[in-house]
Amino acid sequence: MKTKQSFIGLISLLAVFSLILAACGGGAAPSNDSNDSAAASGSSDEAVELRYALWDSAQQPAYEACAAEFQKEHPNISIKIEQSGWDDYWSTIQTGMVAGNAPDVFTDHLAKYPEFAEKAQ
Repeated sequence: MKTKQSFIGLISLLAVFSLILAACGGGAAPSNDSNDSAAASGSSDEAVELRYALWDSAQQPAYEACAAEFQKEHPNISIKIEQSGWDDYWSTIQTGMVAGNAPDVFTDHLAKYPEFAEKAQ
């Protein structure tokens, strides 16, 4: 049951994130009819790679299965799952944010959330 909830949560998160990327991905170039129809349908041929970080290796197979299902429906979006141990995970996330190279999506923890919120990360 918990795995199913995690699966549904991940799919929902990925769907929302892809919508955010689609909304924020517009350029300054004037639009034409073909671009308008692609935007209206929510499709794009541009290849996108999303980096998703997590710390729990036991959950990685479920996340990879979710990513594979998502990629079937969105072949231009590849999802790279990055897993590391608990201690390394948090230092990697912090370092990535400071360096401007953080993953696009990461699994947070209730105990760590205030740290990121205080820094507006």
